[in-house]
Amino acid sequence: MKKFILILIAFLLILSGCNASKKQFLDIIEGNVAKIVSQSDTAYPNKIVTYATDDKEMIDLFLRKMQSMSFEKTDKSSSVFNDTFELYDENNTKIATIVFTGEDIATINNIRYKISEVYLRQFTDVFYTDKYLIKKK
Repeated sequence: MKKFILILIAFLLILSGCNASKKQFLDIIEGNVAKIVSQSDTAYPNKIVTYATDDKEMIDLFLRKMQSMSFEKTDKSSSVFNDTFELYDENNTKIATIVFTGEDIATINNIRYKISEVYLRQFTDVFYTDKYLIKKK
């Protein structure tokens, strides 16, 4: 019985170590998000457009979508597309830069993570609308 318990403990320790490299979004960034500015080359073909919001509801939605993902550090890179999100606090100080480049890769403050692209697409379907587009003068 003692041997079984030791094997079980060892197994549980190994399992807990397997997820040690995965993080949630709010464990990676510091500060309270008050504004999001985004540039995308995927929302409209052949042009880069800029979106921005300080709408609390939209920011909360963004944070919920990002928090629902797990982020695992990786050495992989990608350049399929380029969607950049800059997050600012209430003093307009940048607290994070997130770059989604496709193939399940996100770079947050210059560190690459493997993510689920499905969650990014769910967010961009809401956020990349003309309501949040910054019109060029």
